[in-house]
Amino acid sequence: TLGDVHVKDVTFAVGGPYFIEGTNTSILSEIRTGSNVSLKCTVRYSLPPVTKLEIFPPNESESNWIIKKNGTHSIEMVITNATSKMNTRDIMCSAGNGIGTAQLVYHNFVGGPPDKVNASV
Repeated sequence: TLGDVHVKDVTFAVGGPYFIEGTNTSILSEIRTGSNVSLKCTVRYSLPPVTKLEIFPPNESESNWIIKKNGTHSIEMVITNATSKMNTRDIMCSAGNGIGTAQLVYHNFVGGPPDKVNASV
């Protein structure tokens, strides 16, 4: 007790990190040829705080992507003029807080059927 302030035991859940977009999972990302797209990983929760946040682009050198990082809160890969060279090129985000780690993988597919194509299953 401090004057008129009464403090009770406070418990914080240690855990994470977790991404808003999904944690320890993968996302199929369908991208239109020639489009601009942003693949982002945003930390939703982590205790202790995230100390390491990375994004791993495709192995080959591409001139049409840049990486933007907002401290240890978010990281994204901005792709301009997407081409089919990105197909089967996974992009992975990774976060760590010294206790746990999280990954999120984007499986990319650029292109698709031409306009006005009907498909039935």
